[in-house]
Amino acid sequence: MKKNSKEFMGLLYRLAITGMVIGTLGMFFIYFFGDFIISVIYGDKLSGHSDKLLLIMFAAAANNMVLYMVYVLTAIRQFKAQLIVSFFLFAVAFYRLFYGGSR
Repeated sequence: MKKNSKEFMGLLYRLAITGMVIGTLGMFFIYFFGDFIISVIYGDKLSGHSDKLLLIMFAAAANNMVLYMVYVLTAIRQFKAQLIVSFFLFAVAFYRLFYGGSR
């Protein structure tokens, strides 16, 4: 049983690292090509707002990592822990939406 637990934790770490790498690659891509992407999709008028796209990509990267954890908690039937993680994420998103954003 101990070996299975060790293998499971290794898989969990690999999932978290994979989510972090995918999100980080997306952030680097947006950092270097964000103005170009915005100008292709929306035109030159909005191309100077790549900083906001980078913030959205950061949120997507964090969401990517957390979703992997929620999937793991669901798979091992840890619904109470999943509820706590989901509530915490909702509270952070709520705070950022109403109190932490730039106006």
